[in-house]
Amino acid sequence: MADTPAAEPTPKASSSVLARTPRRRRARTLSIVVVITLAVAVYLVWRYVGAYESTDDAQIDGHVDAISAQITATSLRYS
Repeated sequence: MADTPAAEPTPKASSSVLARTPRRRRARTLSIVVVITLAVAVYLVWRYVGAYESTDDAQIDGHVDAISAQITATSLRYS
């Protein structure tokens, strides 16, 4: 059995390692692009929504001053 050549690595094993590296790089690049796109979209939505006033139960927080009309004379129309 000394005449048998040494076992060479199968091309299938070495090609699977080489094929896996670009896939991982592509997946990593794609996931980075998706994360950046989502971050930009969330920022733009946050800016859009923040530009509008909102109320909670149609009440505001702040100082409220009562304003009433002054009547200089009364009318006697009901007589």
